[in-house]
Amino acid sequence: MQRLFQFRLTEGVEFEAIPELVKALYEEQGYLCAYCMRRIPVRDRATNEDHRVEHIRCRKRYEDKIFDYRNLVMCCPGAIDGSPHCDRLKGDDDISFTPFDDNFIA
Repeated sequence: MQRLFQFRLTEGVEFEAIPELVKALYEEQGYLCAYCMRRIPVRDRATNEDHRVEHIRCRKRYEDKIFDYRNLVMCCPGAIDGSPHCDRLKGDDDISFTPFDDNFIA
């Protein structure tokens, strides 16, 4: 994760799901999508992706959280048989509840 820290300090850099970040999120989440709990990586027929790094708070409205690891989760490609779901369905909307909230009780 040291590389992510250095990467985010680079002036003018755009967010990129670097391999160390992807690996850390996979391992932390047990290779399960943060939304639907589907096993990832998985390749959907409608997309070329096998995973997506999702920003809980969207990049468009929360620029200060773009590189915040606590704002990132791993999810599936978000298109089962062409139907959008997970982060593709969420788009730029806010999630009203996350397990990272202070009041979350497991």
